[in-house]
Amino acid sequence: MRELGFYEDDATGIIMTEMKALRLIQTHERARQGRLRAQFMKEIRSLKDKIKAEPKEEELEEGARKAALKIQKIWRGYITRRKIRKRVVEEMLLIGMLPGAYTSVAERTRAEEVKEDRRRLQEVRQEEYESALVTIRDDIKKHRGPAMMEEMGDEVRAWFMGYKDQTGKFPDMPTEEAGGSALIFSRQGQAESERSKSTAPSSKESKKGGKGKKGVKEKEEVKKRPEDEEDLGFKMSGSSFLADLMVAGADYEEKWKNLDETKNPAQNYYDDMIRKDKTAEVEAELRKVILEYCIMPLGSPQVHKNSPIVRSVLIAGPQGSGKRLLINAICTETGATLFDLSPANIVGKYPGKSGLVMLLHLVSKVSRLLQPSVIYIDTAEKTFMKKVPKTDKTDPKRLKKDLAKLIKGIGPEDQVIVIGTTRLPWECDQKLLQQAYHKMILIPRPDYASLSLLWTEQLFQYAGLSRQFNTSSLARLSDGYTVGSILSAIKDVLTCKRVLQLRMHQLTHAEIINVLCKKEPVYKEEEEEFLTWFSKTPIGRRKQKALEMEAEKIKELESVQT
Repeated sequence: MRELGFYEDDATGIIMTEMKALRLIQTHERARQGRLRAQFMKEIRSLKDKIKAEPKEEELEEGARKAALKIQKIWRGYITRRKIRKRVVEEMLLIGMLPGAYTSVAERTRAEEVKEDRRRLQEVRQEEYESALVTIRDDIKKHRGPAMMEEMGDEVRAWFMGYKDQTGKFPDMPTEEAGGSALIFSRQGQAESERSKSTAPSSKESKKGGKGKKGVKEKEEVKKRPEDEEDLGFKMSGSSFLADLMVAGADYEEKWKNLDETKNPAQNYYDDMIRKDKTAEVEAELRKVILEYCIMPLGSPQVHKNSPIVRSVLIAGPQGSGKRLLINAICTETGATLFDLSPANIVGKYPGKSGLVMLLHLVSKVSRLLQPSVIYIDTAEKTFMKKVPKTDKTDPKRLKKDLAKLIKGIGPEDQVIVIGTTRLPWECDQKLLQQAYHKMILIPRPDYASLSLLWTEQLFQYAGLSRQFNTSSLARLSDGYTVGSILSAIKDVLTCKRVLQLRMHQLTHAEIINVLCKKEPVYKEEEEEFLTWFSKTPIGRRKQKALEMEAEKIKELESVQT
């Protein structure tokens, strides 16, 4: 009913405090002012947008032109600087101030192929020459042998009858020590000896005159000799190779010096030379004269025959100094067979005393069959240690008694050598060590020149490395490190990934030094121990004595000059 209007609502007001009313009024007023300010700022922005003029096309083109000029300036400067750097490097390469970043292997490969072809051709020519020696000798002996024997028989009979006609009796046949039948055929020597017997002095005065002249000459020579002449210092004895060198020189002067080889570009053997030599051999054989000669399949027979025999060598040096590399180089250059008798290699093999005897017997026999041979023993000092560490399970003293017998069994005719390597030579019985190894070689730490060459050769083989990379500082900083440590550091730094990054990120010295510092250097104490040990060896004492004699000789010369 109230909704239909029959009843009137009571008008009741909302009761509000004065503070609430003020706050309500303030809120509405501030809202009104905010709306007015926002509307005012909107009108200002719209006016600014209307006032602001649109940019002209000329200004846009000018800005683009300036931007393009700036980009061109920077790019052309970069291109020019790169060209200048490239020209400087090319100029330095041209005058040889920088090594080339890339070495063409085509010429090297071709040179290796030519070298291999030359070696194969040498082997073929050697086989042809050796077969020609046999065939030509057999041909001479078969076709000319009977005629030669008949001629020599006639000469012997003529000599016998001529001697009988002169003396009335037959001569005595020369013995083998005197030359045998070869003495009969040396016509020139025989004639000279006969003339020397028949031409005697005509009178006693001639003898006296001859003696007098000889006596005067001897007196003059005695006068010419200084009275106070003395032999100062070491005097070198004559070389045992001199005679062979003289023979080789005379053979060259006689056969090869004036020989025209333009008609023999294939370098085949000379048939006339072989026939001449083989004819002399056949004649000597037919005359029953013993010809002593030795043809060895490998190596130099004259050097092996005339040089002092060296049965064993000990190579001492710190770890990484290249001892095993020397062993491999010896075997490669001489074509030798390597027998490894290192304790670590033979441990558990051929057990017992009988097994060890069998092992040494096989090594001794096979090394002579396959000579030249190298018997290699690593950690040679352990064989003669007084007390082996308990952690060492290789039984290094196994060869202590039998090694000396193996070395003494090597004769002058055997091309076999025992080579041992050691990095701690002072930790064993020196007397037994020196008895086993006749020669001792000490590998010193590399000097500055060697280190500089090593760094240069190893680093500059990478094409991406800058040619201005300073290797001299690395040579100074790596003083005291062995070659093995340096090569290991280079291998650790220049991995495949790092090599690919060389063009973008150049190699720095810090990268190498940080890795090299982790390697073990050769300390001064260790180097002094090596030098002290080497000075007590026989070869070290001889070297020290020679140096002292040289120093005394220099002092004497200086005193004479002053």
